Amino acid sequence: MRRGTVIDLKRCIGCYAYQLSCKAEHGTPPGVLFARVLKHEEGQYPTVRQLFLPVWTPMAPRALLR
Repeated sequence: MRRGTVIDLKRCIGCYAYQLSCKAEHGTPPGVLFARVLKHEEGQYPTVRQLFLPVWTPMAPRALLR
């Protein structure tokens, strides 16, 4: 059975739980991340919009990405 991650990007608040759960699941050592959350800001105060994008890093083993 294949495993995957489903993230509702409209509800993402940038809490980094995705990154932490991936780290806990795969037991990666300190300083190594298989998943990251990219933060992007648009606009200027008072109408700033923040976007958070969970992504796999290039260091993620191929077995995890299948």
